[in-house]
Amino acid sequence: MIALVRRNLGCLTPKHDSSLSLLLRTSPLREISTTTASAVYDVLVNKHDFSPEIATSASFKLSQFRSPERADSILTFLKQNSFSNTQLQRLVKSDPRILTASAEDAVKLKINIFKDFGFSPEETAKIMSSNNAILHSSAEKKIIPQLSTLKALLGSNEEVVDLVKRSVWHMTVDLEKLFIPNVDLLKSCGVTMDGLGASC
Repeated sequence: MIALVRRNLGCLTPKHDSSLSLLLRTSPLREISTTTASAVYDVLVNKHDFSPEIATSASFKLSQFRSPERADSILTFLKQNSFSNTQLQRLVKSDPRILTASAEDAVKLKINIFKDFGFSPEETAKIMSSNNAILHSSAEKKIIPQLSTLKALLGSNEEVVDLVKRSVWHMTVDLEKLFIPNVDLLKSCGVTMDGLGASC
């Protein structure tokens, strides 16, 4: 059966063979489309220089949601926004769903939010690729309120950018429970707002 599938695909290069054969051996043919799986694999490895291991894993985990065109589109967009190959592979390895249609618009929105707030493309790429919580956070319910709260505390976009650059933790923590009480404590100890960013 595997030999028949390989003969029908007809487009596999030697670069694909060992990793894709593992995919075929470990996945029920009734549950996945091997043609689409090989197409996604080909996009990841041959167009975006992914390792065969990460490409195989992503192709398998995406199941029926595979789309080589969508995977190519989102990766190309991220590259255009200063994501490095290492950062892209880290994102896809941790959660291949970033390659799906439902993720693309959400990722674009978050990148634009950080950009509009004053983060550079390189800073945005580092922030978004360093913590999965940010990638999966709601733009409207989490990221925008988080940035707004930090700005209200620190006084300017620049102070917030400097703080988040030093620690992405401030974008993932519950500010009301963990951050604001610390800020209030520092204020009670005489720390001014000018020195607050450096103290956080």
